[in-house]
Amino acid sequence: PTCVHNVNKYLLQTVENAIVNNRHINLEYRKRGITIPGHRTIDPYGIVHWNRNWYLIGFCHLRKEIRTFRFDRLENAEVLETTFQRPIHFSAPTFFLNWLAPNHDGNLIRLTIQTSNEGINYLRNHWQLQYYFVQQTDTEIQFLVEKKALETFIPHLLISYGTSIDIKEPASL
Repeated sequence: PTCVHNVNKYLLQTVENAIVNNRHINLEYRKRGITIPGHRTIDPYGIVHWNRNWYLIGFCHLRKEIRTFRFDRLENAEVLETTFQRPIHFSAPTFFLNWLAPNHDGNLIRLTIQTSNEGINYLRNHWQLQYYFVQQTDTEIQFLVEKKALETFIPHLLISYGTSIDIKEPASL
């Protein structure tokens, strides 16, 4: 999907390589509202795209917990020689969903649709849905949408797909 915020492709590629090779990275990262970047050592677990932004998910050695970092706030990333062991069965998209809406208080709702590969491509690139995209498999695509969108335009949009899609959640659709 197209990203509204510019992302340094070199940084994205550097982080991707560190993820693939289980290598620690040193980040220079600007927290929201702060102009001077701080330094963090991260075990990078995965990258997620949501709502026009790219996010790095990884274990932060400073905070001693898994954290989320927006790519447009990264100033620099240096891959280190040291390696780490990613937790077994860790899923960056699942962690991100739980971080984004920890209690699923009704404001953000998962929309999971089962369809063909072609249907997944259409849905992922639909101008009204692309910013809500979270993850996909060969047979399913998942979005995280605002409750208001789910009650207004999304049902009208999805009805045009007819029986070519099967909505797995929410049950209200």
